Amino acid sequence: MNYKLQKNPILNALRDVILQERGKQNLTQAEFARRCGLSRNYIVLLESGLRMPRLDSVFMLACGFDISVVHFFELLMLKLIENNLKKPANLAADHHSKVRWNSIEFAVNNSQKKELSNNSKH
Repeated sequence: MNYKLQKNPILNALRDVILQERGKQNLTQAEFARRCGLSRNYIVLLESGLRMPRLDSVFMLACGFDISVVHFFELLMLKLIENNLKKPANLAADHHSKVRWNSIEFAVNNSQKKELSNNSKH
């Protein structure tokens, strides 16, 4: 399933997390693909923001970075927050786009509340 990069903040955040973590570990696309058990072409598609990974692929990406899936999703949520989640002006008016945005905003708002709550306890 292909998505347009500018319309999908999840793909933007996923791309950023993969590039950031791959850079931290000084891995080429080929090396990372081998560690994940995925094709280099698939990694290129993810890094280009052109492919939404299936859940099993997310597990494989986390394994490729030698981190837990929970930590991978935490990185993704932090990147979504960092990217400010501004709604694109040209967001499609269909029901699925609205549901996707509402779900993202709900998740980010809850994540921010938890982070603020945790920070105030320390």
